[in-house]
Amino acid sequence: DSGELITAMLRPGKVHAARGAARILARLIRAIKRRCPGAAIVVRGDSAFAMPRLMARLEALSDELGDVHYVLGLAKNSRLLAFAAPLLAEAAAQHATTKRFVRRFTWLSYPAETWSRERAVVLKVEHSERGDNPRFLVTTLDGFDPGLVYDRAFCPRGQRENFIKDFKNALSADRLSCHRFAANAFRLFLHAVAYRLMH
Repeated sequence: DSGELITAMLRPGKVHAARGAARILARLIRAIKRRCPGAAIVVRGDSAFAMPRLMARLEALSDELGDVHYVLGLAKNSRLLAFAAPLLAEAAAQHATTKRFVRRFTWLSYPAETWSRERAVVLKVEHSERGDNPRFLVTTLDGFDPGLVYDRAFCPRGQRENFIKDFKNALSADRLSCHRFAANAFRLFLHAVAYRLMH
């Protein structure tokens, strides 16, 4: 949460944003658990990281090492919106009556076709004069209040994204205009060193 840069990895421009994340996370989690075996670890990320293979890898690490959790954004789809429809209708009705902003949370058990099993999903519903705003998270933190999971475990990732923007924008870490991949990887490494020095 301090903004320290752990790693920066250059990927080809045509690959998925989560490529390599499972391998990096496994290495980091194992290193943390070796040093602090009793530490609870929560991995959070946006919907680009809600990939079946990544979730399964984190669940396997939790089975092996204990107390490894995740809370990841989940992209909307027609099935999730169908699950959300009753709460959306309640929130819309409450807003129509009170003319005030409405915010509600609940748990869903969601069996995506690409998943090996059902997983716990937090549904957040907001209704204002602008209309509905449903959001979904998939998580292993299902023993807590869903609003607490959303506000305390997921939302703080926004500040982490600001640190990434500092790395990319303030230090121009995305200026990788060499013709060779290895040269651009080295430039990214130099940007990472600069970020660490400034931090």
